[in-house]
Amino acid sequence: MRRRLAILVSLMFVAALAACAQLHTAVKPVHFETVNPVPPGVPATLSTADFVREIEAAPRTAVLLPFADYSPENSPAVHTECHDLLQAALVKSLRAGGFESVIYGAPVTDHLLQRGVILEAAPLLEKESPRTSLLFFEIEEGEWSPVMNRRIGTLIHQNLIAIRALKGQVNCSPLNRQGIHGIGAAFGADYVIRGRITVFQSGLKWELFPHPEDVLAFYFPDPARRAPFMGVSSLRAFEWFGGGPAIPPPATIRSEENQPFRKHGRKVTPVVRLDLFIQDAATGDVVYAQSAETRALQLYSIARHGRSEPYQHFDRAVARAVDRLVDPLL
Repeated sequence: MRRRLAILVSLMFVAALAACAQLHTAVKPVHFETVNPVPPGVPATLSTADFVREIEAAPRTAVLLPFADYSPENSPAVHTECHDLLQAALVKSLRAGGFESVIYGAPVTDHLLQRGVILEAAPLLEKESPRTSLLFFEIEEGEWSPVMNRRIGTLIHQNLIAIRALKGQVNCSPLNRQGIHGIGAAFGADYVIRGRITVFQSGLKWELFPHPEDVLAFYFPDPARRAPFMGVSSLRAFEWFGGGPAIPPPATIRSEENQPFRKHGRKVTPVVRLDLFIQDAATGDVVYAQSAETRALQLYSIARHGRSEPYQHFDRAVARAVDRLVDPLL
């Protein structure tokens, strides 16, 4: 009885917050532009021309890992939908760029869980954050509307990446040279591909949006359950490149550092940023690194209740960003 009461109180609090939300800006883009923004902070050891020649020399196979997600307004269901779309678009473009085969999806996820690169979040949350655990239980078992489920899911995500107590509990295998080599060997691949994604939020009032500082959240489709499978990884372990962790620069992930600006008399708002890293599976060297950011231009704004919804434009925005990431290889 106490458990159910705690759930209901938490959900009533979420609903109250939603009802009291300040007005933000809804945006309707006329068109997009895609640019190569601030570099991702991890340089490549090969020139693009040398890497292209390497791909062309013989058939190449790659393993595509799930992206580290720095989006502040996230939720399990939205995350899985967006990452399915992102990975499908990347696989299509990478094959057009010369890769014979790109392995991704459930086999890769299962391997990362088995190796301890990503850990199941539910047992850790039950111990360190019972209220968040109860909210996730309500998504699985409750009879809430899709809108309410998204709001609850966003709260779960923001709690997950902000709970300081989880930092010492997420003991993951790092994606160091040995880890990258092991993944490549398990799938018989020449390269391991990974990256970062940020879907930016905007509104009339800019706030200190939460973003991962110690823990990365991952969500994967689970046919046996109503809610996605929830995983976590240590940011410093998952974002390991070369000799140590390569934490992304704040300007590349924090929404408050990417506020709308004016360019040639037009309003410009960042929608999605992607960073792509291709590593040699044998050595762990980053042989290709590229960034792309899709921005919405010529916006008109209307005040409405709630935040802006960049996820409404995700499919178009990410398609343009993916093209920019892979275009140098074509």
